[in-house]
Amino acid sequence: MKKNDDIRKILDDMEPAEGHFDRFLEKANPPKRIEFRRNAPRKRVFWKAVLFPVAASLMLIWGANLILKTLDTKDVSFSDKVALMDNPYDVYNAYMDVVKESFEHLSSLTAHNPHNEVSEHFNTLENITLEYVPLLDALPVEMSEREKAEILKEYYNRRVASAMELRKYVTSLVK
Repeated sequence: MKKNDDIRKILDDMEPAEGHFDRFLEKANPPKRIEFRRNAPRKRVFWKAVLFPVAASLMLIWGANLILKTLDTKDVSFSDKVALMDNPYDVYNAYMDVVKESFEHLSSLTAHNPHNEVSEHFNTLENITLEYVPLLDALPVEMSEREKAEILKEYYNRRVASAMELRKYVTSLVK
């Protein structure tokens, strides 16, 4: 204990080095490293303020255009749609779109009452539209693309006309 008292007496008699209090205050109150400028005016860039409304307007116009084109294509007959096509694959794809729409139409008619006679007409539609080997694949390779397209137009116009007649008949049964 005597050693502790001696050390305490020595330390109490000593004064801190010069500038010690200033160094202590510096460490106790460090300078601010991050300063926020809350009252500073923000610079606004014109394109940022206009970008979102312009993009939204363009998307709205594009969506409306897409909807109008979709509605317009349903009113156009198959023969008018494929009349200007010279690519046989485009003609075949247009035919497959009509087949898909016809099956969807019959499905929508049977959705409310699955036990009515409409379900029997699926077989008829399948017999009209089904091809075990698509005509596109059966045409000779030597034929030009334009000749193939003309043959497919004539062939699929007959099938689409029969499918449309079946759709009209089934719709009249349900109503």
